[in-house]
Amino acid sequence: MLAPCPQCGYALWAEVRRIGAFRFVVYFDFKERSATCAEHVRSCPECGVNLLAHTMDPQELTPP
Repeated sequence: MLAPCPQCGYALWAEVRRIGAFRFVVYFDFKERSATCAEHVRSCPECGVNLLAHTMDPQELTPP
């Protein structure tokens, strides 16, 4: 799902992963021309905000 950075709106790809009963969101750089394109990121490549500290509201996610 597309998930913009909560700070600057940078395009990120978010996937919900599951380990047993635990679910968590994994972020990937979605911008084609960036240095970290398609790589797993823990902070926004544009503004540096920590994505792991941000809890996503389901309404923030956009289907592809």
